[in-house]
Amino acid sequence: RLNTDRPILMVYKYLSTRNELQLAVEQHEQLDTLDAVVAGAHYAATVIGANTRHSLDLALQHMNQQFLEVSRLPDSAFMFSASIDGTPAKPVRGADQTSMLVPLLGGSRQAGTNDGTSNLLQLSLSYLSTSAPMQDAYWAGNETQGHWVPGNTSFELPQLKLPISVITVALSLPEQFEYNVSSAELGEDVIELQYALPGQALMEAGLGERVREARAAREVTAEGHDHSKDKLNPRVKSRKRKVQQGGIEPGLKVNLPSSGKTYYWERLLVINTPMAINLSYAPPQPPPPPPPPEKVKTTNWWFWK
Repeated sequence: RLNTDRPILMVYKYLSTRNELQLAVEQHEQLDTLDAVVAGAHYAATVIGANTRHSLDLALQHMNQQFLEVSRLPDSAFMFSASIDGTPAKPVRGADQTSMLVPLLGGSRQAGTNDGTSNLLQLSLSYLSTSAPMQDAYWAGNETQGHWVPGNTSFELPQLKLPISVITVALSLPEQFEYNVSSAELGEDVIELQYALPGQALMEAGLGERVREARAAREVTAEGHDHSKDKLNPRVKSRKRKVQQGGIEPGLKVNLPSSGKTYYWERLLVINTPMAINLSYAPPQPPPPPPPPEKVKTTNWWFWK
């Protein structure tokens, strides 16, 4: 019936082969599309003696992505902790000792049923690793003259196969050394980070421009009508507001305090690129010895009788 709802009135039959129908089928190559993208990533490491604490925070958008693969982990990595939107997750070991898989689907993390919808997640991963303490620097010279020969070490960042829009890095090192840090992939270190962390980027991504403007207008109106004498400091007020709205999140989250000297990096658009930070370290140079005391000139007086 040729997919029509109208009745057939007449039927024709061709008795000759003068009419020909030619069909051509051409198959086009399908292009791969992204199933997931990392909107923002923040890696932080704190070195304390022979132990290093690592944390990786991601703002991830995906469509039915089952696992997130994280590679280039230290061989000595242990004591893993992972959470997705505050819900504990149980990562599994990857193909080798330096990789792991974090499950993304299941429960409230289901991205959709093949309808093209995406889900925005906040993933937090932390772990510990052990390495040789920084003791390679040595003194060349004698007790009064000489210099420190610096030691060298490097830190490899965990690698993702997904494209990363913005990555920020914070590395905290012991206070007693002086450092010379460099990274061919991240570039020069910066004094402070200019881009928002993944948690902040995730919060702002869920708000449209009109919603942010409306909320700001309501806050200004509320502050204008507040005639109390003991008006709080705006920073204290915003901090209290965050504490009241935060509550207690389920799951176990390891806080990684920073200590010592902290260095920062940031980079846009990272696509499956291994990154490392190289540093040389040495104790500060000792102050120069004080100059020898000046000889006091004395005058001898001779008396002749």
